[in-house]
Amino acid sequence: MAWTIVGQGLAGSCLAWELWRRGVNFCIVDREGGIAASRVAAGLVNPVTGKNFEPSPMIGEFLPEALAFYRCIEEKLGVVLWHPLPIMRLAGNDDEWAKMQAKASRADVKVWVGGELAKSEIDGWAGGFEIRGGGRFDVKMFVDRTREFFRAQGIYRKDEIAFDRDEMARVWCDGAAGLVLGRHGEARCAKGEILTVRATGWDEARIRVGAGGWLVPLGEGCFKLGSTYEWERLDMEPSEAGLERFVALDKQADFIGKGAARRERDTGGRLRLRCFTVDALDADVIGDEPIWREGKVCGWVTSGGYAHASKVSVALGYVPRELAGETDGWSIEILGEMRTARLQARPLFDPEGARMASR
Repeated sequence: MAWTIVGQGLAGSCLAWELWRRGVNFCIVDREGGIAASRVAAGLVNPVTGKNFEPSPMIGEFLPEALAFYRCIEEKLGVVLWHPLPIMRLAGNDDEWAKMQAKASRADVKVWVGGELAKSEIDGWAGGFEIRGGGRFDVKMFVDRTREFFRAQGIYRKDEIAFDRDEMARVWCDGAAGLVLGRHGEARCAKGEILTVRATGWDEARIRVGAGGWLVPLGEGCFKLGSTYEWERLDMEPSEAGLERFVALDKQADFIGKGAARRERDTGGRLRLRCFTVDALDADVIGDEPIWREGKVCGWVTSGGYAHASKVSVALGYVPRELAGETDGWSIEILGEMRTARLQARPLFDPEGARMASR
């Protein structure tokens, strides 16, 4: 039996190499359209992650195996894919630094900690450690060279295959697109902005991670920087969600997408993120439900649920900018039934901020 790998991103490429090594018959199919995460990823590998300063699950076993796997690919393709770099793990405040210090002596964390960073290195941060074992994997080069290799073998083709859960000879490696569409069961994807910037004179010897963001040197004055901050929709529109504060258009450094972000700011964007209350019955929205107005679908739900404190069903969704101020006349389709919705301009809970300000 010959296997078909659908999707040739990071996962599909790794699977293809492993099947090739084992002598298994297969082919790869990829639609080659749109912007895939594997082609813009920074390739950051960080053994100790998150605000809780915890080792990635089973990193001690997985990392050596992954590096050995990639070394074999490097030898086969004649390229360098893995770039080991120490990581500056920085604490944004005193509480986070105290937590990091407390955990640094723990056996499963200590093995990755190279030492405390000097005050002169942290430039206003509360503190920091150097983390060993990290680095950058050149994902784009890996995917591109893998495609070239298997195309030359005659087992790669550009095509799009309709999803079929019952097709047993296919392995679906369609990334976030497949997860968002619910093809593989329940999953939650995070949106992050990844920018490529050129900044001559910046330190390229270490990766920096802190306050939910990261900066990865690529060489020759180029860096990848980014942060994960949106869990509900994978799109490329910062202004529509009110996230334009994350895009510093006044800075001289250029980055991919700067022109589009400036145009987005100047034109005001096509969509707006709005909150709705919904006359739901026994089901609330969960995401991707259509938003209707005057008999037409004009938007989509990103997330929602039942607000227990306010005792009302709530939905967040994108609608056209020209309709974003309309309070009434909305409907949201839930499980095939049209439910009346009303735009909620003010916060449902503590709209004046009185509880937050109380002492």
